[in-house]
Amino acid sequence: MSTRNQLGVLALSVVAIGCSGERVISPNEQAISPPLLAKGAVVQSVTGSGHFTVGGELRTFAFTARRYTDGSVSGEYQGVRHDLDVPWHGNVTCFTVIGAQAWIGGVAESAGGVVIPGTDASWRVVDNGEGQNAQPDQISLQLVNQPSGAAAAYCAATPPGPALFPVESGNIQVRP
Repeated sequence: MSTRNQLGVLALSVVAIGCSGERVISPNEQAISPPLLAKGAVVQSVTGSGHFTVGGELRTFAFTARRYTDGSVSGEYQGVRHDLDVPWHGNVTCFTVIGAQAWIGGVAESAGGVVIPGTDASWRVVDNGEGQNAQPDQISLQLVNQPSGAAAAYCAATPPGPALFPVESGNIQVRP
């Protein structure tokens, strides 16, 4: 195919793409919604999911917490207490990271009987590293059904409690 024919095919391709009504995003362009742009980049995060046992009963957890350049925090958490078949879900409103530990707090959004929606919850996690020789990561029970403001106070105070339990399967990542 001659260079002239190749240019003609390329021009028709560009016109066809331009007329398709679809927006084509180049590899150098990021598709980021305006609200995320307003918050800025993530500068700190804490994430985790897994299982642990308390008193012979299995608990399941998952959470994500992000801090942006503007100082705002977002994220979600959920848990299941299997002995009571009780799930709950909430939104992260605060967290504090010191070294490999994080204190996280939020407001319950939905629950199955034990956790009251609209109340504060808080908990602590420790990221003990990665790999076969690392100690298991750790998580505390959630302090639930707390009054408004209790989560923010917990994140600010960074207390030594509640007690930590080893994560039996899963992973926690604290990224200061």
